[in-house]
Parts: sequence; C-alpha cells; structure tokens
Amino acid sequence: ANHRDAWVVRLPEKFPNAKPPPRLTDRPELGIDTSKVGVNAKKMLSTCRLLSLTVDDIGRGAVDYLRDGLSSDMFQVENDGPTLEYRAMMCVARMCGVAMSRYGEHFSPQGRQEPREFRSREWNAWYVRDGEMRVLGILRQTLLAEANKIKRQYNLRNDAAMTIRESETCPMDYSLPLLKKIS
Repeated sequence: ANHRDAWVVRLPEKFPNAKPPPRLTDRPELGIDTSKVGVNAKKMLSTCRLLSLTVDDIGRGAVDYLRDGLSSDMFQVENDGPTLEYRAMMCVARMCGVAMSRYGEHFSPQGRQEPREFRSREWNAWYVRDGEMRVLGILRQTLLAEANKIKRQYNLRNDAAMTIRESETCPMDYSLPLLKKIS
C-alpha cells in the first residue's frame, strides 16, 4: 500500500489500434465486448485486503502477520480465504463507486454527450474523463460479480466476518490490544 502502483489498475485500451479521426463522423461505434476485457487489479486487491483485514484473518494471526510485513519493503497481503477476498473486492468496488460519484453531471445525458469541437480542450478532457469512468465502471462491475460468485460458491452468510465497518471508526477497546501487541 505504500507504493503508488498498489493503487493503480490497468485496463486495455478501448480501441487499441485507433488513431484520432480527422472528423467526428468517422469515429467507430462506441461499445466494447466486456467478455474479452482483462482486468488486472492484483495490487489494488492486496491493498484492500490490508484495509479489510481483521484480527480473525490469517489463522487468527493477523497482528503478527502485519508486524512481520511492516519490516518488508514490498509487503502485500495475499488471499487468505473467501471472507477476506469478499471484503477486499467489496472495498475496491466501493472505492470505484465513490470515485465515479465525483464525476457528477457527466452521468447525465447532457454530460455524456461528446463535445462538438474536435481536438479542443473540452473534447480532450471529455475523452480522458470518459476513459476514467469506463475503467472504474468495468472494474466495479467485475469485482461485484466476482464477490457475489465467491459468496455463492462458499455459501457465505452476512455475518461479522463478512462486514466491513462503514459508519464509524474501530472501537477503542478493539484498538488498544492491537496497539499493545505492535509496540
């Protein structure tokens, strides 16, 4: 999580061989076959596993695992089981949702319209924003589908092991024992 690329997800280009058309009317139809899109979010998932880790993960040895990992320069949390993986996937999906919500008006029909002036500053910004939204949307849909697949495959229930705190910080009585073990 302390390296920038742990927060980066790369998707293939929408039109890998495309060059900007000389006129707007020459542009190919929008759309992509999502069954052929490769998503590589391994580093992001590792970061979200770290954020979603509980004391019960990693054979109830999460605190020792974190302590050992802090001494490593390239610490990554690996998949420890279906509940941690589910929480990590939901964490990334929520981050994508928050990032997408920051685009506000771009989701409206008027905001989705491509600017008329080809290669203008607005046109370039529109394509960058549209690409970012496409990546976030594909990543979010992919992870929600995979998280639900894990939930069904392992018959996971909505219990404490599946829940990620959303409304408040960790209670102090949970934090103090962890702080004593780490220091």
